[in-house]
Amino acid sequence: MKMYEIENKIFMHPDEWEQWMKKLPNPTDDFQRARNHYLCRNFYESKLVKVFRNAAAFFLIPVLFIVLRLNHFKKQKKNKQASKADAVLFCTNPKFRTYFEDVPDEIVEKYPNRVIYQSRGKKDILYSYCLNKEDGAFFRKAIMRYPFAFDMNLRVLSHISKIRYLLEEYHPKAFVSIQTERDFTTSLLAMYCENKGVEYIGFMHGECFKDLSHAYVRFTKFYVWDKYYIKQFAETGSPVDRFTTYESKRLEKRFVASENPKYYATYYLNGIESKESLDKLKTAFLRIDRGKCSIRPHPKLTDIHQLKELFSDTNIDIEDCSQISLKDSLENAKYIISKYSTVLSEAYYSNLNIVIDDFSDEQLYQNLIKIMYINLNRTTLRLSDLIHDGHSGGTVGVEA
Repeated sequence: MKMYEIENKIFMHPDEWEQWMKKLPNPTDDFQRARNHYLCRNFYESKLVKVFRNAAAFFLIPVLFIVLRLNHFKKQKKNKQASKADAVLFCTNPKFRTYFEDVPDEIVEKYPNRVIYQSRGKKDILYSYCLNKEDGAFFRKAIMRYPFAFDMNLRVLSHISKIRYLLEEYHPKAFVSIQTERDFTTSLLAMYCENKGVEYIGFMHGECFKDLSHAYVRFTKFYVWDKYYIKQFAETGSPVDRFTTYESKRLEKRFVASENPKYYATYYLNGIESKESLDKLKTAFLRIDRGKCSIRPHPKLTDIHQLKELFSDTNIDIEDCSQISLKDSLENAKYIISKYSTVLSEAYYSNLNIVIDDFSDEQLYQNLIKIMYINLNRTTLRLSDLIHDGHSGGTVGVEA
């Protein structure tokens, strides 16, 4: 199941997974913490998929273990001179590498010599990643704790071998990652690195919620944009002492509203909207008669052809993300509307008028309250206010 599909289920069924989480044991160490996180990450996977993954992992673990040990033996024979780096930065998705421009200043100052590593996937696993005897002993501990968790243990093996490779390649003092708060191996990798005097650090790259997919996670240190996010992580079992705040460059005041904006309102899609939700959004915008409106698709997830077809009989503009920058888009709308996009936070820190959509998917809106969406506390403006204002000629309050 793709991440955005899991995210959608988490948003739509918070009561279900919150009740289930109460049955999990309180973790006493990082092995148990990782096990809890693994179970949470796979809560919405089908039983058939789980059986298949475990069956495949049962056969793959011994093969991969041998390959990784042989890789280490070959490296020792080559005796290659290692590069030096204070910190190694890595990201699971190469499309998000640009977020490394937002590395917290504290990390930049502490680790001036940084390199970015991008995995080559299977090629690295087969020819670069490796295990030494010490790593083998660590992996055996993981197996002894959960001997029948084959899929989980296969992934632990793969991640440990990556870290071993990077340790020998760069001898870093720290690893810095993004997108890994949802990786169940993070807690184990933090423990593994700390045992070697190396920090395992993460920082926010997008909006966070009280979220099943990052439950119980632990880093050496994890940087968030606001103290409120620490409360979210604490609600799902993460240790609060590992979190700290930082001033994100993405949230600096960098947008200035136009005195004569082109649009009364622009809506920012999340990319996982249902046909029913888009129909209701269309109805909402047609009822706003105080100015022209536009919609900005999600650059990766929105079905642009479906969107254009649905709004073809209206005067609502569909923005072209490849031609109109986010800056131009935000600065040319009086109201910035979305359900839960990171764009709302970026707009909020630039003192733009942000609006939460409580109309096109009422159940999702109620669930956003349950999963502690931060922007619900930052503005009282809702899409239903704009509909009423535009339809009856009333007034809409602007947040300070």
